[in-house]
Amino acid sequence: MLKFKKSEKGFTLIEMVIAAVLVLMAGAVVTPMLLGYVDDQKVASLNETLINTRAAFEAFYTDNLGVLAEPVDGDYFPDLVDAGFMSRVPQTEGVEYEINLDDSTTNSGTAFFVKGTFAPNDAQVIDRLTRLDERIDGDSGESAGILQWDATTGYFAYLLYGTGVDLNTSAWHSNI
Repeated sequence: MLKFKKSEKGFTLIEMVIAAVLVLMAGAVVTPMLLGYVDDQKVASLNETLINTRAAFEAFYTDNLGVLAEPVDGDYFPDLVDAGFMSRVPQTEGVEYEINLDDSTTNSGTAFFVKGTFAPNDAQVIDRLTRLDERIDGDSGESAGILQWDATTGYFAYLLYGTGVDLNTSAWHSNI
């Protein structure tokens, strides 16, 4: 059996409990900050997807001199990929994308939109869209600006490219 000299001491139970409490408190402070960082990166990723899609579509549109054949399924993403302007259709957790022409949402001109589909009332996607909307449009209104969305139907639309466009925002929002 080991014997300790009187001068040797270990940690007391109370010291260990205090240390454990301090570690847990530090974890409680750091965890929300880390989760906030992850959420910020998801918003930034969605923003980057839309910006890259806009750049690729503008190059595609210019390369085709503004004359685009209507795709069979109404989605221009496969055409962008086939023409080499994008390596693949974007993938974002919880969102499916398509690009289409929608003249019903304009008073005049031609407008192309990225339309996204997500599960209705998906809290995570709605939070990302709200925060991205604040970045893009300056407010988080679902039915104003170049990013519009509807939480109950699970759709959003982002204006990609327009020529002589006068948006009819109420028609645009009712179409998403």
